[in-house]
Amino acid sequence: MEEHWKVFARLLKHTAESKNISIAGLARDTEMSRSTINRFFNLEFCLRFDYVLRIMKALELNIFIETRDSDTELNKLFEKAMDDLGRRPDNLPKN
Repeated sequence: MEEHWKVFARLLKHTAESKNISIAGLARDTEMSRSTINRFFNLEFCLRFDYVLRIMKALELNIFIETRDSDTELNKLFEKAMDDLGRRPDNLPKN
């Protein structure tokens, strides 16, 4: 459970990239430092939830529950974040 935050960090990073929003832009819009956002996106430390919400607001994201098999763009970004972290064992090569 302690590393679930990494999925959100990757999701937010991929979302920012897909929207062409820079770290500098996020820093300006969230009133956070670029280094803090960068370190979060690079999985160096977990942000408090209120800071995650600031990033989500700057990215114009909503929080909702969706099934894994949904084909929405946001769900695809979430699944990409899970793949980045190796959290989808079904997608790993079988030895």
